[in-house]
Amino acid sequence: MALEFFCPWWGLNHLGIEAMVQFVAESGFDGIETFVPANPVKQERLVKAIDDAGLSWVAHCYEAEG
Repeated sequence: MALEFFCPWWGLNHLGIEAMVQFVAESGFDGIETFVPANPVKQERLVKAIDDAGLSWVAHCYEAEG
């Protein structure tokens, strides 16, 4: 069994999508916990940033603006 550490989006949204994901990755977390953006372009940016950083993702079960 492997223990993974996830960083929540809460408090980091001021950084923007790419900078927030980069911060999470550089901080040594295994993944990020966040909502699914309502905007399809932001959805694509978030998924790409997470994939590029090699992180895992726990998505909240609701859609939100952001």
